[in-house]
Amino acid sequence: MPAARRSPASLPYTALAEIIAWLRGLNIAYHHAHTLAAGPNFAGDHELLQRLYFGDAGEPILEIDGVMERLQGMDPGQPLEPRYVLAEAQEMIPSNFATVSTDARWEMLLKLEQHLQVLLIRGIEAFENDVVDYGISNLLQTIIDKHQTNIYLIQQRLG
Repeated sequence: MPAARRSPASLPYTALAEIIAWLRGLNIAYHHAHTLAAGPNFAGDHELLQRLYFGDAGEPILEIDGVMERLQGMDPGQPLEPRYVLAEAQEMIPSNFATVSTDARWEMLLKLEQHLQVLLIRGIEAFENDVVDYGISNLLQTIIDKHQTNIYLIQQRLG
């Protein structure tokens, strides 16, 4: 995996970089699954996947934007490389994502969401002793709440 453009000693920066990459990858996975929807559950799957990748008003993109702005504010001289984000996003999506059964794809999406929860909690922990910006923890907690709903929706879809 490519390294974030900052010292590994900077846990908060690295945590946010991983979260950004994961949010972007998850958004790509949802959008791709949306375009692959087919079969007897097409209408429901298509609508649910659109909700997951786009939200009601583009919330998933706003999540990425919010975290990226916080990261940039931490050190304006060290921008996050787009190649890092894309490489991480590509690596997180299973190589057989497009060819597995619909239920297997939903299982993959569930695992991706569950791992995002781990990254978000690590992100909050990375900022526990950071007096510079307590708002980052609030932002990450809001994203956790939203994605816990996504986990619930996927679990309901899987039955």
